[in-house]
Amino acid sequence: MCSAGPGYDESTLVQSVAEACRKGGGDAPIPAEARDALQTVSKVLNIGWIGDALAHQATTICSRSNRCPRPVNACH
Repeated sequence: MCSAGPGYDESTLVQSVAEACRKGGGDAPIPAEARDALQTVSKVLNIGWIGDALAHQATTICSRSNRCPRPVNACH
Protein backbone atom coordinates (compact mmCIF):
# COMPACT_ATOMS: atom_id res chain seq x y z
CA MET A 1 0.00 0.00 0.00
CA CYS A 2 1.34 3.43 -0.99
CA SER A 3 0.66 6.46 1.13
CA ALA A 4 0.12 10.04 -0.01
CA GLY A 5 0.09 11.28 3.57
CA PRO A 6 -1.64 10.53 6.84
CA GLY A 7 -4.70 8.41 6.10
CA TYR A 8 -4.48 8.66 2.29
CA ASP A 9 -3.89 5.84 -0.17
CA GLU A 10 -2.51 7.35 -3.37
CA SER A 11 -3.85 4.58 -5.61
CA THR A 12 -7.36 5.12 -4.28
CA LEU A 13 -7.07 8.89 -4.75
CA VAL A 14 -5.85 8.58 -8.34
CA GLN A 15 -8.57 6.05 -9.15
CA SER A 16 -11.26 8.30 -7.69
CA VAL A 17 -10.19 11.20 -9.92
CA ALA A 18 -9.91 8.93 -12.98
CA GLU A 19 -13.35 7.44 -12.35
CA ALA A 20 -14.91 10.89 -11.90
CA CYS A 21 -13.42 11.99 -15.22
CA ARG A 22 -14.65 8.84 -16.96
CA LYS A 23 -18.17 9.41 -15.67
CA GLY A 24 -17.97 13.10 -16.64
CA GLY A 25 -16.90 12.38 -20.20
CA GLY A 26 -13.35 13.61 -19.57
CA ASP A 27 -13.92 16.47 -17.13
CA ALA A 28 -15.17 16.38 -13.54
CA PRO A 29 -14.86 18.06 -10.17
CA ILE A 30 -12.04 16.56 -8.10
CA PRO A 31 -13.55 14.22 -5.47
CA ALA A 32 -13.45 15.63 -1.94
CA GLU A 33 -10.95 13.14 -0.48
CA ALA A 34 -8.50 13.68 -3.36
CA ARG A 35 -8.97 17.46 -3.18
CA ASP A 36 -8.31 17.45 0.57
CA ALA A 37 -5.15 15.33 0.16
CA LEU A 38 -3.83 17.58 -2.62
CA GLN A 39 -4.62 20.69 -0.57
CA THR A 40 -2.64 19.24 2.35
CA VAL A 41 0.35 18.48 0.10
CA SER A 42 0.11 21.95 -1.42
CA LYS A 43 0.31 23.58 2.01
CA VAL A 44 3.00 21.30 3.47
CA LEU A 45 5.30 21.66 0.44
CA ASN A 46 4.34 25.31 -0.17
CA ILE A 47 3.39 24.66 -3.82
CA GLY A 48 0.76 27.30 -4.45
CA TRP A 49 -0.21 26.28 -7.98
CA ILE A 50 -1.55 22.96 -6.68
CA GLY A 51 -3.98 24.76 -4.40
CA ASP A 52 -4.90 27.16 -7.22
CA ALA A 53 -5.57 24.27 -9.61
CA LEU A 54 -8.04 22.70 -7.16
CA ALA A 55 -10.49 25.50 -7.97
CA HIS A 56 -10.95 23.90 -11.41
CA GLN A 57 -12.22 20.55 -12.68
CA ALA A 58 -9.89 17.67 -13.42
CA THR A 59 -9.48 17.01 -17.15
CA THR A 60 -8.34 13.85 -18.89
CA ILE A 61 -5.48 14.73 -21.22
CA CYS A 62 -5.04 12.18 -23.97
CA SER A 63 -2.02 11.38 -26.02
CA ARG A 64 -2.41 11.21 -29.78
CA SER A 65 -3.49 7.60 -29.89
CA ASN A 66 -6.58 5.48 -30.33
CA ARG A 67 -6.64 4.63 -26.61
CA CYS A 68 -8.01 7.93 -25.24
CA PRO A 69 -10.69 7.22 -22.61
CA ARG A 70 -12.62 10.37 -23.56
CA PRO A 71 -15.70 10.07 -25.79
CA VAL A 72 -15.07 10.55 -29.51
CA ASN A 73 -14.92 14.27 -30.49
CA ALA A 74 -14.75 15.35 -26.83
CA CYS A 75 -11.23 16.78 -27.20
CA HIS A 76 -10.62 20.16 -28.84
